[in-house]
Amino acid sequence: NNNNSSSTNSMTEGSSSGRGTPVTPATPALPHSQQQQHFAATLSQAADSPYTPGPGMYSLAGNATAVSAVSSLGTPSPSKFVTPSPADSRAAGRAPRKQQPARAHFQESPSVSAPAASASASAAAPARRSSRLSTTAARPATATMPAPPRKEKDAVQRREKEKRKTKLLPATVQQHRPAGSDLLDSKRSKHTVRQDVGGALSMDNQAAALDMLQMLGQAYSALARYRCRQALDLFSALPLSQLHTGWTQCMIGRAHFELTDYKTADHAFRMARRLQPHRLEGMEVYSTALWHLRQETPLAYLAHEAVAADRLAPEAWCVVGNCFSLQKEHDAAVKFFERAVQLDPSFAYAHTFLGHEYVANEDFAKALACFRKALHCDNRHYNAWYGLGTIYFRQEKYDLAEYHFAKACAINPDSPVLLCYLGMAMHAQGKKSMQHKSEEALKALHRAADLSPHNPLVKFNKAVVLCALQRYQPALQELEELKVLAPRESSVFFLMGKIYKKLGKNETSMLYFSWAMDLDPKGSANTLLRDQHDDDDERSPLPA
Repeated sequence: NNNNSSSTNSMTEGSSSGRGTPVTPATPALPHSQQQQHFAATLSQAADSPYTPGPGMYSLAGNATAVSAVSSLGTPSPSKFVTPSPADSRAAGRAPRKQQPARAHFQESPSVSAPAASASASAAAPARRSSRLSTTAARPATATMPAPPRKEKDAVQRREKEKRKTKLLPATVQQHRPAGSDLLDSKRSKHTVRQDVGGALSMDNQAAALDMLQMLGQAYSALARYRCRQALDLFSALPLSQLHTGWTQCMIGRAHFELTDYKTADHAFRMARRLQPHRLEGMEVYSTALWHLRQETPLAYLAHEAVAADRLAPEAWCVVGNCFSLQKEHDAAVKFFERAVQLDPSFAYAHTFLGHEYVANEDFAKALACFRKALHCDNRHYNAWYGLGTIYFRQEKYDLAEYHFAKACAINPDSPVLLCYLGMAMHAQGKKSMQHKSEEALKALHRAADLSPHNPLVKFNKAVVLCALQRYQPALQELEELKVLAPRESSVFFLMGKIYKKLGKNETSMLYFSWAMDLDPKGSANTLLRDQHDDDDERSPLPA
């Protein structure tokens, strides 16, 4: 009852004020008995009051007493369902609510007739707050702007397309063109010139790209045929934008590696890793160069980074295997090379690495099988031919060794290491029966010395062949140069002692023998070749 009375009071207050917000009643609520009497009085008055039906409902036409009567019965007050305006909401200190569509809360009573509203009752009715109670006409529907016709849009697009495709007209036609078209002509002419210039520049770029690709192809072809010096010349002619790339630097490092210039190869591979830190292609060659240079720390760091980059790359495990091979842990190296072969059975370099580790463990049968698998993967893999030659050389099968070394030299004719081993195999056959083999061996060693003048192994074997041919003075000259390159090599002093003994200089001979004994007290002098075969790899036997 209190709620009903408050609703009635708020309705009355709001109607008199004309605002859209309910007003708090100032009078107290009536008792229940008085409310019933008030309801009966107002209901009798409402029976005589006219009303006007609204759109879709019956709205009271100015009878405030009827509204009060309905409110006293507990029916929701229309003011509770009227959405306040944004201005009223801001005045009340709260955020404005979203306008909701009006819904009818009063049902048509079947017992009440709908007479016409009188002008006097309408004039006496107070101002209503609810638009539902006061509006007698239906709201107009929201007007929507019609979409532009598609034909007009297509016409605009077609005109724009024609403007872009329009070319300059001949001078005879331009004379009959309407006024005001000169500006359009100038714009079109500028556009046409820019288009022509752009086409010319694109053609120049295409020609430059083709020239660059041709240079890259020629350099790569020369490197694939092991024409390393020619490849280096072609790579050095590339522009800086292409020269300073990971792939180009790896190719340059590989070319220097094939020329046994391991320090320069190390520099090129470090540059490639600086440009592409996560590159793994070619890292097996880089690890081999570090193996030659005996750099354990950089090789261990490279192995760690390669495995962290990609554990499923065979190059990564080849790097790890080289790291353990450098530390003389051949059994562990065999496991890592087997893992590389497992990841990529067609990777010829992994088979070759595994074969050389078996050679280090003197398991020649497994080593032969690995080298043959490498040749099955790539018959131009000269490292496998070299590995087979070293096995036959250690087994003193010099004819087979010469055959395999010759095959390797045919693939890579500019390798001083291969030429040196070919000369060693020929000289070993010449010592038994054929003197002309030693002459051929000397020619091969001369060529190897021309390719790598500071290679200690080439100089030592050249001195050995000259000594066998009884050319002592040239042999001593080679050994004197070698003594500067390898000052702590006992085999050099031992061979010089033998030559001075044959020349009849016994005192000088004893002096060199004593130096050799001081460098190697265990008496393992003159074993340079055997020591290098113990460290055999597809890498060169001695670092350059």
